[in-house]
Amino acid sequence: CEMLETLASSTKKKKKANPKNKLSMLQFDPSYEADLREFDTRMRERWGSYYVAFKELVAQGADRLMLDAKGFRLLCHDCQFRLNTTRVFDFFSANQKTVPFKLLNQEAAEALKKEMQRKGGLAKDSEEEEDEEELQPEDAGSLPASPSAPVL
Repeated sequence: CEMLETLASSTKKKKKANPKNKLSMLQFDPSYEADLREFDTRMRERWGSYYVAFKELVAQGADRLMLDAKGFRLLCHDCQFRLNTTRVFDFFSANQKTVPFKLLNQEAAEALKKEMQRKGGLAKDSEEEEDEEELQPEDAGSLPASPSAPVL
């Protein structure tokens, strides 16, 4: 009887903590965390920081500080991410069409956006209009940039 009461009280606490009774993908499938860590590691090994990677992507024509599925696959290929690229794309993409840079790394995306606005390369109101998930990997690192440019 005490066990049932404990179970019932813990269930009530969980409902209060998550009023929508929704699970995040990380809660539903913890293996996503390993994929995201591997993606983050590969990005940092390849470019040193997300900021450097984003600058290269913009220099190669990335539009509106976001990547489509093909661009994301090329990014994963270039940084030698060997796990399921479609699964990681789906994790970051709220609309299943694009991944905004700021969901990959908000700090680096905001720094690049400010730099582009200062240089006149990005209108101040060109914020992404699609719905986005509240999801962000770890902040950008400060490792030295890779001497070679990405091939995308």
